[in-house]
Amino acid sequence: MLNAAINWLFNLDPTIWGSLAAGSMTLIGVVIGQYAIQRREERQKENEVEALRDALAVELRTHDERLEQLLYTAHDLEKAKKNAYALTEEEYKESFESELNAQISLLRYTADKQFTSRTIYTSNTDKIGSLDAQTAEGVVRAYNQLSTLDEGLESMKRAIAYEDLSPGSEIDWSTGAGPPLGALAAKTQIEDAVTTAILIQKRHLLYWAIH
Repeated sequence: MLNAAINWLFNLDPTIWGSLAAGSMTLIGVVIGQYAIQRREERQKENEVEALRDALAVELRTHDERLEQLLYTAHDLEKAKKNAYALTEEEYKESFESELNAQISLLRYTADKQFTSRTIYTSNTDKIGSLDAQTAEGVVRAYNQLSTLDEGLESMKRAIAYEDLSPGSEIDWSTGAGPPLGALAAKTQIEDAVTTAILIQKRHLLYWAIH
């Protein structure tokens, strides 16, 4: 039977062989073409994912200055006076009656300076899942923590007015008696949130930089 099959193949009309060869070449061409299209689409998707990751990293870095100001105000008031707000010792003494007065005043001032953007994140939330698992988790955690921080700043704005922060107000800042409980609660929320926000952001920006 095998010999018969071989004889049949050798006795085929040359035109049939030509048709078979042409068909095989066409099939090979289709396969190669489909593979090329698939690879091009994969590369395009990889480039889009990389561009999104880079854009998110840049957007997160726009929060650095504000986070630094808040960190100094919450945990290192001496640096806040000199570095973040450029206050001289004389200006500081004229403006604030106590450290608590200074902290809440500077936090209240920063609460009015909401100049950072989240446009890239909010306009691409449906694409976050295309990032690798650790990057996606880091992005969501970083922006969620920034939201928690902003909630604390908004609470501070609602809790105390600028006139209550000025020397001579009804609040006795020298002894710490009388600040609204809402302002004290917002201060605690901001202090906790800013530390966590910086740790999360720096950790994940470092991960993105080396992967």
